[in-house]
Amino acid sequence: MKQASDKLKEPVPALKVKLFRDAGQTDPEPWCINLVLETARQLSEGEVRSEPLDQQTFFGSTMITCDLLDLSGRIREKITPSLARSLSIALSGSPLFHTRVLRMARLDAEQKIGSSLPGRLPENAEGEVKIHAAGTSLLIDVDIECHLAKSHLPSNTTE
Repeated sequence: MKQASDKLKEPVPALKVKLFRDAGQTDPEPWCINLVLETARQLSEGEVRSEPLDQQTFFGSTMITCDLLDLSGRIREKITPSLARSLSIALSGSPLFHTRVLRMARLDAEQKIGSSLPGRLPENAEGEVKIHAAGTSLLIDVDIECHLAKSHLPSNTTE
């Protein structure tokens, strides 16, 4: 039985983690990708255009910025432009990273499509991801193209 004098233990600060386990590591761990994307600031734009055969397509771009300085208390490595360059190279070859940022861009596209065309959703999405370092930041550009499904809303036509 607990006594009134029992106290909750104080939280222990988390240990700082290494982004790269080995000096030559090229494939980032999933937790590394999650950690970097926690710092993401993103800006998206795009529009729906009509294509031939009555097909509508959303064309958009999402710019994601991850400043590694935001991780200064959480990682062991010294945050330098060199670290940002190494990380951008590692992430550019990661299928998991590409999937994650494409998902972020698709969610933004779905919000933009839904606000301008209620009842319309992307049937499929294709995208291109480019990443590079600028100082201690990672700059990620995602160009996305979503073909829209036909509307699921009842039409307002009268007979």
